[in-house]
Amino acid sequence: MAAILELELTKFSRFYPIIILFFVLLFTGPVMALELNIKDHKGKTYDLNEYKGKWLVLNYWATWCPPCLKEIPMLSDYDESHDNVEVFGLHYERSISQEKLNNFIDSYLISYPIIPMTRELIEKLGDARALPMTVFVSPDGKIFKKHVGLLTEKFMNEVIQ
Repeated sequence: MAAILELELTKFSRFYPIIILFFVLLFTGPVMALELNIKDHKGKTYDLNEYKGKWLVLNYWATWCPPCLKEIPMLSDYDESHDNVEVFGLHYERSISQEKLNNFIDSYLISYPIIPMTRELIEKLGDARALPMTVFVSPDGKIFKKHVGLLTEKFMNEVIQ
């Protein structure tokens, strides 16, 4: 019986690469372009499709997160000094008033839009395993990389080449 089974399996061995490729494509699928409209804390709407051709840096953060606070100045500088990059801060807390958030943004001189986290954002981008977390979207509109932890300018330059 084992010999018959071995004989049957060897008949199909030439198809193994095709079968493996089929399952890889079936279960991984194509990377879809990110289609998302987001509103900042002031109500302004951004259609992320309008930023195709640029890198998007979508940074999950909170006011109580020390590493998040440390990377804010670098993100603001990076956003202002790189024409091919747009930074969006995805504000990951609900227990702060609009007034406190506005004061925080002003005191930290945040130059990029601050987007309150929504269920739709979590569904499209994924939930944060820890803060800070950053999603890099490539110029063709596809999620390129997710990074958990403090960002540095060196790391940003390595990702955005």
